[in-house]
Amino acid sequence: MLDSGPRTAHAEALENAELLALGQDDLKIFLKKHPDASLDLLANLAGRIRQTNQLLMGRVSRNTNTEVEENLSWVEKVANLIAEFSGSMAFLLLNTLFFLIWIVWNVDLIPGLVAFDPYPFGFLTMSVSLEAIFLSIFVLMSQNLQATKDRIRGNIEYEVNLKAELEISHLHEKINEMNSDLINRLHTIEKAVKFENKSYQSYQ
Repeated sequence: MLDSGPRTAHAEALENAELLALGQDDLKIFLKKHPDASLDLLANLAGRIRQTNQLLMGRVSRNTNTEVEENLSWVEKVANLIAEFSGSMAFLLLNTLFFLIWIVWNVDLIPGLVAFDPYPFGFLTMSVSLEAIFLSIFVLMSQNLQATKDRIRGNIEYEVNLKAELEISHLHEKINEMNSDLINRLHTIEKAVKFENKSYQSYQ
């Protein structure tokens, strides 16, 4: 429409539609009659170019963990820390030591220690059940945070792929320009050689 080059996009009608076509000659006549429209057209094109430049020059690759942690509440941070600690070897050793001390204390193995939760350790069973319930909640909250990270990571990967595709397109354009310039130079050299040959033959 503007540079007489091929279109870079296509459209497909999903239902019956009535289309209006505007040719390049008609556009030129319209712009000559309405100069203000040319300014609007240039402003629109400049806005498109600005958006493309911002996308290309902007920092696309971001740290997913940092981006999520910046928006976390203190409850989510605590839940994440607890879920992370509950899956560690230190947590397993602490629970094992705690249960061992509890059981030894309440089975009268050590003289002088009064059992406060004798066998079958009803209070210990209730405590373990409550611990399991709270830990499961914290783990679910941590999984939700991980799902959020995965969603953000997917968006970042899409932006990176889009930027890479645009960069590759610009490289293709530069290569095509270099190829065209090289062909023109070769044609110029070829014409110069032919002209010199003709001049030499005429001189003979």
